Amino acid sequence: MSPARSLWTFTSEFFRTRHYDYVDRRDMGPALAEMRETAAVIREQWVNRKQWREDGGGQAITAAVTRATTVTGKVTSISGIKVGDLVSASITGADGKLTANSIQDPASLPSGAGQ
Repeated sequence: MSPARSLWTFTSEFFRTRHYDYVDRRDMGPALAEMRETAAVIREQWVNRKQWREDGGGQAITAAVTRATTVTGKVTSISGIKVGDLVSASITGADGKLTANSIQDPASLPSGAGQ
């Protein structure tokens, strides 16, 4: 194959229509396995979007964020809080089932605290 033909063949592969290789009507196993894996990843991301983690003095605290959770400060929703942001929170619950009642970003001490 000439160098020009080789270059043409290589380049033309980028413009071909793509298809999902796992699907074969005679053997649906790989397609089903990929669907299960994709569903597990989506489920994990869905669950984690409702949780908020904080480093509570070396102890990790995870609290559920609900529709009732109020978010104040420079952001107006939980999506505005980024990893590493220092926030203040009011958290209630027991037995590992904690709920964030309110979150403020950036963090501020309650009035009278530390005095």
